[in-house]
Amino acid sequence: APTITTTKMAPLTIGSSYTGQIQLSPKGTTGLFVDGAGNVGIGTTSPLAKLDVNGTASVSGALSLYGTPTIASTAMQTLNLGGTTTGNIQLSAGSATPTVVVTTGGQVGIGTTAPGIRLTTQGANALPSSSGTATNGSLRVQGTSNSVLDFGSVGTAPFANWIQSHDMSSADTNYPILLNPNGGNVGIGTTGPLAKLDI
Repeated sequence: APTITTTKMAPLTIGSSYTGQIQLSPKGTTGLFVDGAGNVGIGTTSPLAKLDVNGTASVSGALSLYGTPTIASTAMQTLNLGGTTTGNIQLSAGSATPTVVVTTGGQVGIGTTAPGIRLTTQGANALPSSSGTATNGSLRVQGTSNSVLDFGSVGTAPFANWIQSHDMSSADTNYPILLNPNGGNVGIGTTGPLAKLDI
């Protein structure tokens, strides 16, 4: 089989300013294609980016992206992450510790790598903030106004959990919480309340 080599570890250059597209086609099938703009296509002769792979790609080891990378699909197609042989999917922003985890069981953890139910959020144990903009809690529900609803855990005996509605820019401004604002009974200690409030 013929071999193209250089000597003394010199670079091997294929093409020049007068060379058109470069195509490697083993057994007549396009394997690697380089166009005049420097785009490289694998399995395609019309690469639309610096590297355009048509088909399934496999990476063994780490894949590093530099600059401000974006992972996207085209033509409004679904973007799938993972498959039948994929373990947990972890997102780590600015830290080696995962911030978001999706387990193989379909559970999502935020602040924890071991979510116990479909959605588990974990934050520091503390009472809700009573002034300023400091935030305590594990989960926040927020609309388009400054009104927010925080959920959290105290973490010390008797290990109470709390819900607090307040202003996000001034935690000492508290707001009402509405239960069943459209109607319905509320039960405490019962699953079948027979009145507006059944204890």
